[in-house]
Amino acid sequence: MGRGGQNTDNGAPVERRGNGSQAKGLTFPLDGRRGHQLMTAELMEQLPAIGSTDGDGQQATVYLRLFIPGSRYTLYVTEFDGEDKDTLYGYCISPLGPDCDEWGYSSLRELADSRHITERDLYFTPKPLADCLKEDRHTA
Repeated sequence: MGRGGQNTDNGAPVERRGNGSQAKGLTFPLDGRRGHQLMTAELMEQLPAIGSTDGDGQQATVYLRLFIPGSRYTLYVTEFDGEDKDTLYGYCISPLGPDCDEWGYSSLRELADSRHITERDLYFTPKPLADCLKEDRHTA
């Protein structure tokens, strides 16, 4: 537990709000159940469309880091479906171990509704996936 009663993972504070998500175009509460805003209107505008970074591999830019505190699970998001406002694409550090880390799709809605507390790293700045993996304590 960090200062002010906020959970942290590697010193990264998390944003907590009690009202529904204010992100443009979202019609479901991303922060109502757990109090963690996972997506913002600014991030929705920054994230490239699904499929637009194909072939970039570890040089793909990560715009969003989602994680479950106390777990190995981390999702480095590189793309977002701006039409359905739900589908994320990125590299997942699997809670099952390094042999299960992989690129794939995730549902923003399912992460928000998960029984596990999924949080957004508020101080994350966009950078290539290769740099994220060098900094990640689970893959370094």
